[in-house]
Amino acid sequence: MKAKFPGYFRLSKTASNKLWDHGLICLDASVLLDFYRYSDNTREELFKLLRRFQDRIWIPHQAAQEFLDNRCSVIWSQAEAYQDSQKQLDKLEQSFKASRGHPFLSDAMLKDVSKLFEKVKAHLQSRQHEFERFVVADPIQDAIIALVEGKIGEPFSQDRVSEIQLEGEKRYKSKIPPGYLDADKPEGKKYGDLIVWRQLIDQAKRSKKGITFVTSDTKDDWWWTFSGRTLGPRPELIAELRLLAGVDLQMFSVDSFMQHASDRVGTKVTREAIEEVREIADRLRRTRQQALREKFAKSLARSEAEEAFVAGVDAAGLYQDKLKELSRHAMQPATSIESLRERISRLQASLHVEKEGAAREAIARYLEEVRRELAQQEALQDALIARASDDARAELFARRAAVRNKLQEDAES
Repeated sequence: MKAKFPGYFRLSKTASNKLWDHGLICLDASVLLDFYRYSDNTREELFKLLRRFQDRIWIPHQAAQEFLDNRCSVIWSQAEAYQDSQKQLDKLEQSFKASRGHPFLSDAMLKDVSKLFEKVKAHLQSRQHEFERFVVADPIQDAIIALVEGKIGEPFSQDRVSEIQLEGEKRYKSKIPPGYLDADKPEGKKYGDLIVWRQLIDQAKRSKKGITFVTSDTKDDWWWTFSGRTLGPRPELIAELRLLAGVDLQMFSVDSFMQHASDRVGTKVTREAIEEVREIADRLRRTRQQALREKFAKSLARSEAEEAFVAGVDAAGLYQDKLKELSRHAMQPATSIESLRERISRLQASLHVEKEGAAREAIARYLEEVRRELAQQEALQDALIARASDDARAELFARRAAVRNKLQEDAES
C-alpha cells in the first residue's frame, strides 16, 4: 500500500535521513522575504543555520523573481511598523500625563517614564530610518545574495510557461495542487506556485536528489491539513514528485525547519528565535484573516434583521464554513492588496524626495500603474466576497424557508 499511495504515509527515518544528508534544500520566496520581518538576532541565527547547508541550497527561478518583486514592499511595511510603534508610545505617554488619568504617579516618576519613552522612541526612529535606507543599500539582501549566489535555477522559456498555464487551467479545475487557490489572481500571477513546483520537479530530475522545501505559505493547496492540524505536504505533491523524478519530498515551515535542521547539524538555535519566527507567521495570518472576516461579515448581513439572523445559533456553522471557504480563495488578493498599499506609500514618500526631473516623472508613472493594479485586486476581492456572501445568504434564506414550511405543515397536520 505504501508503494502505491506514498503521499499518505510518513517518510521512513531512512528516507528522511537521506534527504537531510544528500537532498536539496529549496527555499520559497516567502522565506527570503521573512528575513526582513525578523529581529537581528533571529535573522542571524537563521542565516547561520542555512549556511551549514550552503552547498545544497537551491532556489527556483520563479521564487527568486517573486522575492525581488516584493522585497521593497516588505521593507517599507517594516519601516511603517516602527513608525506605528512610535505613535502608540506617544498615545501611551499622553495617557500617563493626563491630569486625571493616573493620579498615583508622582511628577518624578512621570519624568522617568518620559525619559524612558524618549529613549525607546529614538531607537524605533533609528530602526525606521535604517529600514528606509534598505531600499537603496540593503545589507539583508547582500546576505541573501551571498547565501544563494550560483544556486538559482534558470527561467522557463515563454513556450514552457504557456504550456504550464494551459496545464494549470485543467489542474485548477480539478483542484490538483499546488496553486489552485490562486485561480482568481490576475492572469500573469495565478500560476506562480505551479511554476515553482514545475521548476522543483525539473531540478530534482536533473540532480537526481530529493527535495526539502521550506516555505512560509500556509495555504491548503500546499499542505495536507485535517481538523486544524497540519499533517505534511499534500499527498498529491509527494506522489507527483515520486512519479516524475523518482525522489522523495518533505516540507517545513521556517520554525519547524529551524528545529529539525539544528538537530541535524548540531548548530544551536535558541528557543526564543524559533518562537519569534512562529509568532510572526501567526500574526501575519491572523491580521489577514481578521480583515477578511470583517469585510465578509459586513457583506453578508445587509440589515439589522439579517445581522440578528446571521448571528443566530443555526447560522453560526454555515457562517464559519463560508468564511473558511472564502479565506482559502480570497487570502491571496488580500496579501496582494496589503503589498500594493505598502508600495504606494513608499512611492508617495519617494515623490517628496524627488521634487522634479526625469526620476520624479518615472516614479509618478509607476505610482499610477500600482494604483491601477490595486484597484483591480480590490475589485477582485470585492467580487469574491460578494459571491460568497450571496451564496451564504441564499442558503440561509433557504434554511429559513424550510423551517417556515415545516412549521406550516405541522400546523396543518
